[in-house]
Amino acid sequence: MDQLWMFLALIGVIGVGLIKLVFTLKEVSNKTSFLLDYRHKFISMANSFLESGHKKTLDYDLYTWLTLNVAKAQRMLGPFGVGGYISPFQMFKANNYEYLVNTLPKFRESYLPHSDITNVDDILMRTIGFYQEVESNLKRELINPFKWLRYGVVSIIGLPINILKWLNIIPLGWYYLITASRVFKTVSGLISLIGFASAVVGLITGWDQFVSILHSWKD
Repeated sequence: MDQLWMFLALIGVIGVGLIKLVFTLKEVSNKTSFLLDYRHKFISMANSFLESGHKKTLDYDLYTWLTLNVAKAQRMLGPFGVGGYISPFQMFKANNYEYLVNTLPKFRESYLPHSDITNVDDILMRTIGFYQEVESNLKRELINPFKWLRYGVVSIIGLPINILKWLNIIPLGWYYLITASRVFKTVSGLISLIGFASAVVGLITGWDQFVSILHSWKD
């Protein structure tokens, strides 16, 4: 009976890990697609704005769409989208500056530094590249059952972080930075290894018999 429960527990953790992996891959894929679309619209609007000559004109359809979705995009940028900012001629300095949120309204102004536009584009490309790398790694892990086990363990021990992500208290970028950290990977890997070894021992011999074998070796 104990072996049955051990087997069901192992299957449950692996199942949770597989489901988590599939949903995470879908989520990251959706984020990547959204940011690619956002960058495409941002570049189209910026090019139209810059090419309109001294009398700047703004594509208000694109501007409206970008503004309606700017909070969502800024959250997805995570730590890539926030940092220090110094305006031209050092007239303005700021820490924890949200580049996308603060740059977009400047298109309504008569003067917009070209460096602000290229900076936002660079940030969008860096973030897209980050998510594409994560997506590629997830696809490789999707065919590895041992990764399913690890994701199951990570889902359990990382439940508090997941709750914060689901509530949008921390952005997806921060979530991946935390779960991709060496400390988190080491802890989850050790727990996965110990859990898998324990499950195999329990299924093959049963813990009582295994303990008896250890005692016999000791004697």
